[in-house]
Amino acid sequence: MPHAFENGVSSKRNGVLRSRANDVIDDFDELRKDIKRLADAATKTLNTHVRETAEQLNEQRHDIQDRLISRAGDLRDDLGERAGKGAAYVSEKVKARPATSIGIALGAGVVLGMLLAPRR
Repeated sequence: MPHAFENGVSSKRNGVLRSRANDVIDDFDELRKDIKRLADAATKTLNTHVRETAEQLNEQRHDIQDRLISRAGDLRDDLGERAGKGAAYVSEKVKARPATSIGIALGAGVVLGMLLAPRR
């Protein structure tokens, strides 16, 4: 009889072990599902942050472009004003001394002609 009793205890013990093994397997399955949900949530959060950062960078790029365009407009206006003043200055000097202006223009033309002419 001790043998029959041991078989009963052994089979009971195997049943308990199987039950515990199944519990562990179920726990691992739940853990795997939890990790997948966590990874999905982290991916969603990361994508949201990436999208928001891209939008902020795009806004900053537009701001920089607007500032550069404004700055270029200011420079264009400044250069136009300076060119106008330079042209007015030259015009005054030519009117004040026309003969000297013609001589300077002639001399500059001769020098440029000599520099640009093909050498023989």
